[in-house]
Amino acid sequence: MSALTIADYRRMAGVTQAEMARAMEVPLRTYEDIEAGKVAFRPLHNTAAQMALIRIAAAKQDASFLPAGTANLVRLVGALL
Repeated sequence: MSALTIADYRRMAGVTQAEMARAMEVPLRTYEDIEAGKVAFRPLHNTAAQMALIRIAAAKQDASFLPAGTANLVRLVGALL
């Protein structure tokens, strides 16, 4: 299976580019450039995108769209609280 792209993450969450950029805490132009392939999707961006999915899931009160690895990490941390 190939790695998920930033656009895949955004589509999974069902949000716009602007909403994803806000959740990732990056400027919209930066987000657009990453999704368009003008800027490489680096590990830092991947981490920010996964955190954005967690923020979006919390806001929507719905974690069903989280990738398995992200959901498992959230469960592990949640058990610590």
